[in-house]
Amino acid sequence: MTRVEPNPYSPYATAAADVRHLFAVPSWLMASPRPGTLTPTGCGELAVVPEAPIKIEPGEPLPEGVCPTCVSARNADVVVTPTLTDADCQECGLRTAHGALCALCRSLLHDYWWLANAAANARPAAGDVPTCSCSEFGPCPACAQTRAEGEGGGR
Repeated sequence: MTRVEPNPYSPYATAAADVRHLFAVPSWLMASPRPGTLTPTGCGELAVVPEAPIKIEPGEPLPEGVCPTCVSARNADVVVTPTLTDADCQECGLRTAHGALCALCRSLLHDYWWLANAAANARPAAGDVPTCSCSEFGPCPACAQTRAEGEGGGR
């Protein structure tokens, strides 16, 4: 039996980081959550949706490394809710079952973090950065840099 990798990391995820989680998507929706988003799981926590979904044939067992609570919820066709806490969200003040931040604030902050992290990882190495000597102000289509008025020299 194959073993699946855990969900991608996010500092805003509340789900266990050592297992792969299944997502609580109603069957009538007939859609999957978007990869990279922080989404409620079958175990009632929040995890990042991985790029590649788990693919299994009907009747085939789930691979090793899947969250057992998510599997139980999937098999029972129920959604597990997290244990409510007495905390209020530190960002918006709403009641939360996800620690110091509510699910909505966690999701929003995760999106900002994910975009910044993806942009940082997508930057080319120093020697691979294109250069140009244009003198236009504003965004440059050749080098993707922006010069403000008053900056001297090329890019």
